[in-house]
Amino acid sequence: MNKRFFTLLTSFLLAFSFMASAQISTVETGKYENGKFYLLGDGTRFLTITDTESEGWSYQASMSVPTTLSSLNNYLWEVEVNKASATSLPEYTFINRKTGLKLSFDTSDLGSATESAQLGGNIARWLNGVSSTAIEAASPVYYYVDDTNVVYIANSGQNVYGKKVKVNDLANVSDAFNIQPYTLDDVLPLSADDLNELLCTNSESMQFALSFDKEVSEGQVNLFTESDLRAEDVATSGYVN
Repeated sequence: MNKRFFTLLTSFLLAFSFMASAQISTVETGKYENGKFYLLGDGTRFLTITDTESEGWSYQASMSVPTTLSSLNNYLWEVEVNKASATSLPEYTFINRKTGLKLSFDTSDLGSATESAQLGGNIARWLNGVSSTAIEAASPVYYYVDDTNVVYIANSGQNVYGKKVKVNDLANVSDAFNIQPYTLDDVLPLSADDLNELLCTNSESMQFALSFDKEVSEGQVNLFTESDLRAEDVATSGYVN
């Protein structure tokens, strides 16, 4: 094995080793910017969307942050900021990166404060907090149904749903899922499956090929570009072959 080839392989192993040992943390952004992606939560719980065979897609309050690239998209929400004037509270539309679905609920089944809205529906623009310029703390996410009623996002355990209350009662509810925008403060580990999926050039075999700006010397064979590659996890060591 020539020296340059060995150096490249060593760089790969060091990179994967570092990522596997990293502790994933989050950082508050203090505001939403139109078109950007965020994690939505209170620092302990984060809004995610999951798929189950029996119930299909559903919202959940996860007690952990995503730890792999393959799970990250379930947690990411693209934000559309809609603001009528400089002093008005902005309305936010949250679009899940994994599904393309908006965070929305249906108010047609809401008769009293104890009834919860179904996932998907006519509510897709939300208020978050009471400031027109910043999100200073995790706050309720709510929507004015009319002058006297609001629907807010609530949670019980991992379950996330919508509830309707009188406007004056919103400040007193105990089950609101308070959120603010976060971003990840660390890199995520890149697993073998992530690598195969992200770089895939052969969908049938889930293999990939690499390319370089400068090829090898004339008459020499580039082992990377001339071969289809497939990453494999090495036991539980955090390394990838």
